[in-house]
Amino acid sequence: MPTTVVEQILDLGKENLVDILHYLGQGVEEITGKTELRIYMEDLREGSLVCLYTPEGELERKGARIPIQRRDSHLVRAFLEKLYLGAAEVAPDDDDIHATWIRERGLVGAAVFPLVDAGHAIGVISLDSTRSEDGTLPRSQAEAVSELLRTIMPVLAAAHRFHQQIMLGRHLDRLRKRDAARSVLDGALELEMALDMTSVLISAGSPVPEALREERGGYMEVLAASSRNPADLAVYETLERISLLKGKSLLSRLVLQGDHRVERRSDAPETLFFDDILSDEFERWEVFHQLSLRTLLMIPVVANDEVICVVNYFTKRPHRYSDSELGLLRSHAETVGRAISDSGREHFEIKVLSEIEQLLSEDSKLPVFLNRVVSMAVELIGADSGTIALVRERDGRLWLVVEDDDEDGLPGAKSRGWRKSRIPNLLVGGEDLPREERSLTGYVAHTGKPFICSDTTAEGVESGFYRDLSAHIRSEMAVPILMGDTVIGVLNLDSYQRRYFTTEHQRILLLISRLIASRIADLLKIAELTEKMARLRREVSYKDPQVSSYLLGNIIGQSEASRRLVDRLSKLVPPLTNWLLNWDREGKTAVELGLPTILIAGETGAGKEFVFNNMFSLLNERYRQSGGRRGELPVRKTNIAAYSGDLTYTELFGHRKGAYTGAHADRPGILEESDGGVVFLDEIGDADLKTQVQLLRFLDSGEFSRLGDSRVRKSRVIFIAATNKDLAAEIAKGSFREDLYHRLSEITLTVPPLRDRREDIPD
Repeated sequence: MPTTVVEQILDLGKENLVDILHYLGQGVEEITGKTELRIYMEDLREGSLVCLYTPEGELERKGARIPIQRRDSHLVRAFLEKLYLGAAEVAPDDDDIHATWIRERGLVGAAVFPLVDAGHAIGVISLDSTRSEDGTLPRSQAEAVSELLRTIMPVLAAAHRFHQQIMLGRHLDRLRKRDAARSVLDGALELEMALDMTSVLISAGSPVPEALREERGGYMEVLAASSRNPADLAVYETLERISLLKGKSLLSRLVLQGDHRVERRSDAPETLFFDDILSDEFERWEVFHQLSLRTLLMIPVVANDEVICVVNYFTKRPHRYSDSELGLLRSHAETVGRAISDSGREHFEIKVLSEIEQLLSEDSKLPVFLNRVVSMAVELIGADSGTIALVRERDGRLWLVVEDDDEDGLPGAKSRGWRKSRIPNLLVGGEDLPREERSLTGYVAHTGKPFICSDTTAEGVESGFYRDLSAHIRSEMAVPILMGDTVIGVLNLDSYQRRYFTTEHQRILLLISRLIASRIADLLKIAELTEKMARLRREVSYKDPQVSSYLLGNIIGQSEASRRLVDRLSKLVPPLTNWLLNWDREGKTAVELGLPTILIAGETGAGKEFVFNNMFSLLNERYRQSGGRRGELPVRKTNIAAYSGDLTYTELFGHRKGAYTGAHADRPGILEESDGGVVFLDEIGDADLKTQVQLLRFLDSGEFSRLGDSRVRKSRVIFIAATNKDLAAEIAKGSFREDLYHRLSEITLTVPPLRDRREDIPD
């Protein structure tokens, strides 16, 4: 049994059905050497087996359906009887899509494995062969495949159940839309007119198998119809999909497929009337003839330049509508459009919210969270693949990162990544970028607005905002992940169908983006802090073997000034460690004597933060050795000069959601995040007077409130500040508070510049 395949599958979640089937197919091929492979999964809603997996490159074969009533099919037999068929005969007419393919390949034999979970069959795997005798697998291979299926079945079954729930949710939403539309359509026949039938058409949202799909043009489909003669409905509804290709339908004269929606033709009237539809030539003319329909009035319902639906009004006798009748039917069509727009969303939106909320409630690290989110988005919207790219700054430019070779980097995530080539880092930018550097995700990150590319081929030729990373992708959609007004990432989905994504898909993806933004921002911060800790350890632990004068950590020096500084550091660490250990034992009680503070003074470049790093490393080590309950001390570092106004307060003390424009979620400050640990605040001399007052209060009591929040919180930290300024001179100028200076400078460490310790220069 292929160990790597099993590990890959067992690491996947319920939202990864396509990935599971892909790796399962790889595992079966690795065991048997057979490349003609199909995996069908049960669809109880339609009572059929649906082909969800074929080898990559043969995508047109997916979507084939075999009714479970087809007892003559070897696939159905293996499914119903839950039996392994070692030498089954392949029937070309198993399903319409595979018939031609089976004949062309000359497939005659198959080995069929049922997929069984807890005694219930959920699908089958068919390994096809060109010779009937080749359909029989050696016993060792059959047993290896069976063992593989038993091992991964719990994961596959969970993913299949979730996939079925999503499909059922979409179906229920469509039924709600249909029922709402039909109830309004019935009302039209109650009007005192010559109407005999009404129908409503909407953009075709469900996928069409590649083998049955036209390249361009798009479709609309019948959502609902109403007739005075119920027998007419069965005939009319055989229309199903109606092509928007010019000349193929009457509908093509009124609307066309736009970028990602159905739009009214610029030269079309607000309504379109045919006084004798049977005198025109179009596809499905026979249906209208069979129903004896004579006139047709078509009214499109438009919202935000998108055709929500087209309502058709038919009569069987010649009829001319009066102005009052036309006004009445326009109002009726608008009512139909509102019924469709207002119905059917709730169930699916609740499903999206519940699934994302579940992910948010789980305790997972950034890579796991991003992978699960993008996989969930792909599954919910029915896309073929997707990515989350994170915005990173490098060399003064903003980049979007999905996959990163830099071991210190924070990569994004890729769902069904085997469908795409490696994704390079992409520049953030718009038309200012050269064409070869443009991308859809880069453009969305640049503008902060969502974008749908309905035809990647055309987009690549025209404005160039599509980067070709897969030969199969035909449409793409991307939305920004915003924290306040800042884009921190881009969520991107791809489809193998042109014009697949709609404004409804975009709305759902924006909803997901808003839900995950705060968590991603927090996880990014945690990941960055974790990396800073690791980097600090690497920096402090590195020692040049040619240097012998290390005094503490990697502080180099043999001068008297260096020795005095290190001696003071060494004497400070034990009592500070005891302070931290006492906090562990006492829990969060009031601070009676104030918080311990240390001021590190020195010129720019003297090494103040370097001294702090070594001091913290020693403090953290002693804390761990003394049995500190946290294992690792919380530590946060920031530069006060990088902030001003409310941002300074937010950085230190945090804010409440809605405290200011862009505060979309509650956020703790560094003093709260470091409770029980250490805070290093650089450039304290640049703090504004308001911040100084708030800091003084915190240092005296350990109490604070987040911006926009009245709740008093407590935090206890060892507060270490650094400055390159002469604070006594700043006090004289009135720019620094004397009481804060005395509070900070109870213990002062002065880092001497190198010119004052020249004997340290050689080392």
